[in-house]
Amino acid sequence: MFRGVPKSVLTISLVGLVPFVIGSLLSFKVNIIPQRESELLLKASLQYAALILCFMSGCVFFSCINETEKTSYLWRSIIPVILSLLALSFPFLTGFILALGFLYLLEIERKLFKAQVMPFWWISLRMPMTILVLICLIIMGFNV
Repeated sequence: MFRGVPKSVLTISLVGLVPFVIGSLLSFKVNIIPQRESELLLKASLQYAALILCFMSGCVFFSCINETEKTSYLWRSIIPVILSLLALSFPFLTGFILALGFLYLLEIERKLFKAQVMPFWWISLRMPMTILVLICLIIMGFNV
């Protein structure tokens, strides 16, 4: 599944999933921790998701900087950042808007991968990671 992905990148990516998983578990409103702290952590998980979406957009932006024929992707990579800001403005839609942002970003990454702009291992990392992130965001979106 993660063929060719450098171990350090894979480790950081998997650790980066922890806040998504915590947020999706807490969205079921189980009484593991007090309600107030649970709501705070859920909100922090969604804010973390918005931050990660911005970070991943920045990775795409950086990958296109020296590719003069790919300048349209520089502009397209800004859209997920705008979606992140928009998502945080609508509390009941945050998870869904962020999920759309991650899907949109994956499509950009897929096209850049085909154009050989991204590293050879990029899609084998991003595809499963995005699927896991989407599952968590949809769970959080339905349970907020």
